[in-house]
Amino acid sequence: MGNYGPMTIAHHRIKTHGRWQVRQPFPGIYLWRDPHGAHYLVDHTGTRRIERRTTAPFTTVELYHSPVRLEHAA
Repeated sequence: MGNYGPMTIAHHRIKTHGRWQVRQPFPGIYLWRDPHGAHYLVDHTGTRRIERRTTAPFTTVELYHSPVRLEHAA
């Protein structure tokens, strides 16, 4: 249930045939990864690219100043 969400035909085709990956950590929040490794955060306010840090082994994303932190191994 946690990975279900509305997806347009174009988004479904990009995910299925374009080698993009998407995860839904919370309802209404999507994390996309393109074939080159760039990450994008999509929510009700729009789409933002998440810049990767080259000095730290993990990239941390803070969502709405929440105590919940998402970490992704670089």
